Amino acid sequence: MPIRSLVASALFAVVASLGCNFIMNPDGDGIFRCDNADDCDVPLRDALADLRTQSRCAAAGGGGGGFTQSQDNKVCSIVDLENISCSPAVFSSDESTAVYKAYAEAVKQNGAYSACLTENYGTAGCPPNAGACNSGLEVRTYQALSGDADNPEQSEFKVCAPKGVDAVAPNSAIRQFDVLDQHCRSYFCDDSFVCNRGTGTSSGFRCVRCDPDKAYGNGGCGTMFLQGAPSTVYTDDLGGDACLPEANFDKTSFGPVVQAPAPSP
Repeated sequence: MPIRSLVASALFAVVASLGCNFIMNPDGDGIFRCDNADDCDVPLRDALADLRTQSRCAAAGGGGGGFTQSQDNKVCSIVDLENISCSPAVFSSDESTAVYKAYAEAVKQNGAYSACLTENYGTAGCPPNAGACNSGLEVRTYQALSGDADNPEQSEFKVCAPKGVDAVAPNSAIRQFDVLDQHCRSYFCDDSFVCNRGTGTSSGFRCVRCDPDKAYGNGGCGTMFLQGAPSTVYTDDLGGDACLPEANFDKTSFGPVVQAPAPSP
């Protein structure tokens, strides 16, 4: 018997002995059938062990109402973990966590999140200077939350950015989002994750994989730049030594806290 069939038969035997509700595809293709997500946890436990993903049980088909869309033919899949909070209200309850400390220090440096100084116009993350950016940069137009942090709106902004970089500039509604984003990046060991403010309540702040079609602050892609440079709280070794084998909300890592510019003499 081919090895693939032997593996499939062995997995089926284990699953049957545990009384789960899913079955292997009759063709032995490694697809697990299921009635609910709990049916997927045993066969997918190795893939779920790093605490960055969760199982999902859903119809596999697309449009057209075909066989694979039937509720009787749902299959297991792995998706990003959806319940990781990036709400300051949540982590402020434990002042020993790295994310609390990084956020609290950033709040003390609110001046670092001020609008770009006029002399920095044309640099990365700042508005164009008379419509132009410095050499090597291009104008980026994006949507972001703006205004009062408690009652934000979505507004359009233009900044200079290195090619291919989703540079964003801070405003009162998204101060300290560099810390919140870095918390999500560090937890998932992936810089495509951001903090989605959602409804604005503590239950609405969640780490998500960014969507370029959404506004920054509401799940859109972006790296915050401060006065012409990326925020110092971001780290580059997301896939290296800083990536824990098992994700831990309390042990996300951060670069140096941002510093507000010294007052003019």
